[in-house]
Amino acid sequence: MVKIVARLGAMLLIGASLLVALGRAEAKDLTVAWVHGDAAAPAEKRVRDGLGAYLKDHDLHWTLRESNAGGSTKKVAADFAAAVALGPDAILVSMADLGAARDAIDAATARHIPAFAVDSGWMPGILVNVTTNNWQMSAEVSAYLVDLMGDRGGIIMFTQDGTRNVRERVDTMSAVLKETPEVQVLSTHDIDDRNVYTDTERAMQDYATRFGNKITAVWTPSDKSAAAVVAALKATGLRAYVTGMDGEPQALRAICAPGGMLVATARQEFETFGALSAEWIEAVADQNADPRKLIPTRTVYLPARIFTRADCAVAKP
Repeated sequence: MVKIVARLGAMLLIGASLLVALGRAEAKDLTVAWVHGDAAAPAEKRVRDGLGAYLKDHDLHWTLRESNAGGSTKKVAADFAAAVALGPDAILVSMADLGAARDAIDAATARHIPAFAVDSGWMPGILVNVTTNNWQMSAEVSAYLVDLMGDRGGIIMFTQDGTRNVRERVDTMSAVLKETPEVQVLSTHDIDDRNVYTDTERAMQDYATRFGNKITAVWTPSDKSAAAVVAALKATGLRAYVTGMDGEPQALRAICAPGGMLVATARQEFETFGALSAEWIEAVADQNADPRKLIPTRTVYLPARIFTRADCAVAKP
């Protein structure tokens, strides 16, 4: 995992190769302020695992000053401002909505504190945001689902309009549906960002009552919402194809369980997000690399790989 550039190949001509060219100086003990959008989220934990593995493998001894916004956009802004006030060597923000943090990001720029983002979108003052290619991820899962349906039948769509990553996934599924006119969208529900599982489960219970066996499949934008859909279907005695996205361990196990309804997800490279961010931080804040030469684009998109029952025999979840 830590040989990131070699593994990602020509897509990311960055990081380690530049450090070799520059000549790696003796490592400093950096202080990094880490603003978590929601530190309890499984994806955040996997990002931290990746960053921690990079530090261990490179014998780096950084002080991580972490804060947890708990899903609150207002607290993300406050935590970012507090991070700037600490005067760290770098700031890392992960899985967060930066819309309200504009002033804090500007303050970091004014103080020459490099700021890096993970799956949080890009805005001026952020050197780079590393994220999943949501269009590619959704294309694989969405096309797989309609193929299982035989390009016909009734489908329930769950969206999450308040989240950019999900909007990208929904846009791709909408494009797939334009090419499969015999797939009928029975209804669409916009998930409450603040209560994803409960809101999804409640809505699916209602759909099960309204549409019954007309439901051939349910498309959801995340493994968490997919789990809620499966629970609701089980409670009502209905069966349907269900898909999620993110590639969380519990979703992989559900796909591989005999007789399960979850048929596909996509495995995001969360650990790589963390390791790659650590590599960039080391290069810029420790080795004084020029970020304009280090990072090819302001947003770096990593691919996600679809996981279906066909993968269960070759990859233990």
